[in-house]
Amino acid sequence: MIILFKLSTLLVLSPPIPTSNQAVRLMMNRELDTTATDLANRQDESDVSRRKLVELSREFKKNTPEYFGLGLCPVAP
Repeated sequence: MIILFKLSTLLVLSPPIPTSNQAVRLMMNRELDTTATDLANRQDESDVSRRKLVELSREFKKNTPEYFGLGLCPVAP
């Protein structure tokens, strides 16, 4: 028996239901490994994004005149 699940835009076929405890453990371990890999990849992407944001913030502070930060920006006519 194959059951279809729609996750986001992906169509995933669920495996047949296992009949033994060993098969259940194997299936759960595979799913756990997949989930752990996905989480690790997301964490890596998050770290890269955070570093990029810090870099851009430093660059912005370096290139912005100090009077903007003090609220002394000249008023445009």
